[in-house]
Amino acid sequence: LMASPTLKDLPVIKLYAESIYVSAQISEEGILIETLPYRIGRETDTHETNPKLDIDLKLEDRHPLQLSREHFLLDQNQKGVFLRDCNSHFGTIVNGVPMGKGGHHGNMVHLKNGPNLIVAGGSDSRFQFIIEIT
Repeated sequence: LMASPTLKDLPVIKLYAESIYVSAQISEEGILIETLPYRIGRETDTHETNPKLDIDLKLEDRHPLQLSREHFLLDQNQKGVFLRDCNSHFGTIVNGVPMGKGGHHGNMVHLKNGPNLIVAGGSDSRFQFIIEIT
């Protein structure tokens, strides 16, 4: 029997706000992500049923909604840290590459070392992040 490949030690992963709308909701120092998977989505509206309770970072959105309840997640495999769009309504853009709905690059992309620009909810979305991998 072959031993299953082991994952690399978790690199330092920090999430920062890149837009004013997000910076009003998370600290200027960013968020240190210490456990994976790490899920990002929006707060559930009062009229919605079946709320997602397993979201690590819940952000407030306003109408028209751009962020899905479970929009994207960060995880790791043998190749490194990746971002997966969770079938969000408007998709996610990673370093200029659209993914998910409307994108032509599937729903998963590996993040590069250094800063990665993430736009959740379409190119004009107010949900913009930097995810830094070191």
